[in-house]
Amino acid sequence: AAKFPRPSVVGASAMSLFVWGSGRESQLGVECHDRKFCVRTPTALSDVGTVVHAACGEAHTLAVTEVGDVVSFGRSREGQLGRRSEDVLGVVEGLEDEVVLRAACGAFHSNVVTASGRVYEFGLCHSSTVRNEGTEQEATTTAGAAPARELRTGFDESDTVLSRIVRESTLRWLAAVDDDDMVAQVDDAALLAQSEAFSDEERRATIGLARMDARRAPVHRPRLARGLENHNVVAISCGYGHTLALTNDGRAFGTGYNDRGQVGVGHRVNLDRFVQIDFFLRRGARVVHVAAGSQHSLAVVSTTKERKNQLFAWGQGSLGQLGLGRRVTGRLRPVPITLLKDTKDDDDDDDDD
Repeated sequence: AAKFPRPSVVGASAMSLFVWGSGRESQLGVECHDRKFCVRTPTALSDVGTVVHAACGEAHTLAVTEVGDVVSFGRSREGQLGRRSEDVLGVVEGLEDEVVLRAACGAFHSNVVTASGRVYEFGLCHSSTVRNEGTEQEATTTAGAAPARELRTGFDESDTVLSRIVRESTLRWLAAVDDDDMVAQVDDAALLAQSEAFSDEERRATIGLARMDARRAPVHRPRLARGLENHNVVAISCGYGHTLALTNDGRAFGTGYNDRGQVGVGHRVNLDRFVQIDFFLRRGARVVHVAAGSQHSLAVVSTTKERKNQLFAWGQGSLGQLGLGRRVTGRLRPVPITLLKDTKDDDDDDDDD
């Protein structure tokens, strides 16, 4: 039987980790006696040590200690605990030479940033060389999550009619067109022009959504995230299946699921490495904070000219999460939330009256 640490609420230090909520997958690190597997009042974990940062995923938790270790607990099927040990609480393996400062959890993946500015990833991660074709479907179905984004059409390329339908449908989806503009009809000439404008990475994906380069597979030990090798990362944030990173010089990067444009690079191709969100770089703006939602992203940006911060949003917006109004259902690139700026200006005008 699994051995749970002894919970305590007496004598808890100022940096103790308190947990409460659902513990069905042991993501609270304490044994749940409630018939619904819930802890209904804040409970301190006595065996974790002094915690300086914590992050929660769909059913797992990471706690960063004052000495730079990462303690993980909860669901481990997809490798999101970063260790092979079956103990309820355990230290993430493979980071013995690093001092971890921050952690972030997606639904089934994890990321940590170290004092040296490196980012490590583990759990259900994207890769361009996945050998187990059924891994993604099996993992997401078992977890009761959304179905895998990589659809398998199984069409015969010798069937020119069906091939053309699939090709055009894929082009429409991958085209740099925001969700609320997808209803517009695109003729063959426009599709061809769009295809010719694609980068090599985007062009490879146009043979079918089923063959997108980046699929996901379990990674049970932390691996160094690709695309950030020459950058000093200071902050990370995870959505359902995508991750954002912020560097010390104000650059923003993203990777992972991008079917709703949540990475913010102007297309819908899933990514297996971090790429820079060049929208901000081209405008001479410095990113000071990033936050990832389930399928959308936010960034606080400081511009040299205006000398004040502005909030940008992109990705899925059908539920209003972008703050851009009822008609905006999605954006593939960052868009400023102007209402916040207008509100501030209105307040300034009122002060002048």
